[in-house]
Amino acid sequence: MMAAGYLSLAVFLAVTLNHADRWLRAAGTAAVALGLAMISLSILLADLDGTLTARMNAPTPLTRLTPFILNIQALVAGAAVPFLVWAAWAQTRRVASAPPLRNGAARFGLLSRYAHWITATLMLCSLPMGLFLSVLPGGSPERATFLAAHETMGLTLVIVVALRIAVLLTTPAPGLPQALQPWERRAARTLHLLLYGLIVAFPASGLLMSAYQGADVWFYGWLLPQIVAPEAKTAALWAAIHGWLLPAVFYAAILAHVGAVLKHHFTDGCVHDVRRMIT
Repeated sequence: MMAAGYLSLAVFLAVTLNHADRWLRAAGTAAVALGLAMISLSILLADLDGTLTARMNAPTPLTRLTPFILNIQALVAGAAVPFLVWAAWAQTRRVASAPPLRNGAARFGLLSRYAHWITATLMLCSLPMGLFLSVLPGGSPERATFLAAHETMGLTLVIVVALRIAVLLTTPAPGLPQALQPWERRAARTLHLLLYGLIVAFPASGLLMSAYQGADVWFYGWLLPQIVAPEAKTAALWAAIHGWLLPAVFYAAILAHVGAVLKHHFTDGCVHDVRRMIT
């Protein structure tokens, strides 16, 4: 099953990126580079075979934007590949020790790290998959397969986030780095809360969209029961929220998150801050 494959990849990356063995860390980093390269290639192939071009004549302006957004994602993913290849090489030269299971005063423990990277992997695979669904012909077997995987991954995210929150309640997160300015601390807390909310809002809105459309929702091969009666106008509202509003907010939030990490690591020289969540 496609969703199980993505979950296995997420677990593999979470474990290898935080392993004490430098070669396993390098393998995990190289796997991220390979995954992003495959995403870029799949979007390029969709351009070449006309799958995306056909959507440029779609009836609504937002739908016509889908090929553009997917190509922007392909460019960003492709641009990250050389950096990750370099990072994989750098990991082979760096000795590190694995963190404890629980969070400490200076860095996150393995439970939090695993949940973080599983969440990140599933989110970054689910988003382009959701956009790609909109360009596949309705009723095609290929679209049904991708949709079932997309739904399963979304509901899996809710479970992973719930587990991560449970871990944080029992073993508090380390404090924010002392070098941060007060406004940076407030921004970091706000951004983390926003990302948690978005990760839960995505599958919740998708579930409501499908429910009001009267469509089936699958979770690892299990058909979930209908929770509401179909209603076209409400379905359209949830479709707009799930397909456009939440992705726009998420992309802005994740750019801010990654930008802050890169700034602290490369500009401010706070190399240990990044290693709070990666070995």
